[in-house]
Amino acid sequence: IYANGDKKCYADTSSRQTVSFILNVWPWIDFCVYCLFPFIFMATSNSIIIKQLLRTDRNMASYHNVVLDGKKESTED
Repeated sequence: IYANGDKKCYADTSSRQTVSFILNVWPWIDFCVYCLFPFIFMATSNSIIIKQLLRTDRNMASYHNVVLDGKKESTED
């Protein structure tokens, strides 16, 4: 609604189906599009990143314990 009282968007509320859609269905569409799907996407992406970091850390740890000829280094300092 603009400052002068004019409406920016008009919804035809003469039909019971339209009112039912706006009150019952649209909140679920809004929730899914603006909350649920972004949350699932971000949670999945973060899980993949954490999995890759753990895998890289494990690979780097095993790499540092092996010498190029295949024998393990002694880490007695």
